[in-house]
Amino acid sequence: MDFLSQNSQLWSVQHFKLSMKLGQSIRYDRNNQLEYDEMFEHGRKTDEVEMSDVEAFYEMALSFPEATEEPHFHKVSFRVRKKILATLDLDKGTAVLKLTEQDQTTFTEMNDTVIYPVKGALGKQGWTMVELENVPCEVIKSALTCAFRTVAPKKLTDKLDS
Repeated sequence: MDFLSQNSQLWSVQHFKLSMKLGQSIRYDRNNQLEYDEMFEHGRKTDEVEMSDVEAFYEMALSFPEATEEPHFHKVSFRVRKKILATLDLDKGTAVLKLTEQDQTTFTEMNDTVIYPVKGALGKQGWTMVELENVPCEVIKSALTCAFRTVAPKKLTDKLDS
C-alpha cells in the first residue's frame, strides 16, 4: 500500500489544494471516490446554503465523536477528551486549529493570507489561524478533520474511517 493510500486524508487535502488553484470544488465520498466537482466564485461555492461561517464551523466542530464545547478565555473551545482541537473567536470570525506540522504546511500553502500559523511558539507547534469568512467550507472541514485526528485517541479516529 502506498503512502497516499495509507494517508487518505492527506491525499484529499493535497488534491483539494490542486483543485482550488484550478477554481474547482472536489468532494469525495467515504471511500475517497470523486462525488462531484463544481466551480467556485471568489473562493466560495456558488450554490452554498446561506449559513454564517461561524455557525457552519460550530456545527462541523461538534460533529466529531465525543466533541464537546467549553469556554477558553474569551473564546469557545472544541475538545475531545479534554484536549483542544480548535478554538473559535466569535467576534473576529476566526478559528485556531491544532494541526501537525505537515498538515499546517499543506493548508498554509493553499493561501497563507487566510490560513497561517499563529504567532510565536504555538504556531511552531501546529496551532493554525483560519479566517472563516475567506475559506471554503470544504477546506475548513478538511482542516477540522486533520485537527481531530491530531488530538483524538486512535479509537475515536477509527470511528471516522468506519
